[in-house]
Amino acid sequence: MYNQMSQPPVRSVARRIQGHCFASPLRALVRTVNAIYDDSLRPLELTIAQLNLLVAIVNLDEDATAKRIGDVLAIEKSTLSRDLDRLEARGLVRRRVAGRAKSLELTARGQNKLEAALPAWERAQARAAEAVPALAAIAGAARAADGR
Repeated sequence: MYNQMSQPPVRSVARRIQGHCFASPLRALVRTVNAIYDDSLRPLELTIAQLNLLVAIVNLDEDATAKRIGDVLAIEKSTLSRDLDRLEARGLVRRRVAGRAKSLELTARGQNKLEAALPAWERAQARAAEAVPALAAIAGAARAADGR
């Protein structure tokens, strides 16, 4: 049994964690940055999560399986499945089956949507960089830590 006298009071522990934890402010930062992108992409009826899926599908090309996309974007399987289903229902993505392999590709409509998103994405990039000047360095550190 722990000696209550030797343990810091619970409020002190909570304050220490709140004041020094990296995760909480980074989660808030991600929400803020996502909101900037989502706002810019809204006229195109896209979210930044959906745009990242379209980009990953193009970049992975023949290797654009749901598993590979999930790994590259660090997305949970259920979230990925739901988002891909929505993109497929909107005619932006289609599944292709070659033997046992199931991969994804952008439809012509999906390609057009991705190309049309570039100006909105560029505006969001500028707004995000202005809102959080250290964002480029943070993103670079995240890519380096992730091996990208």
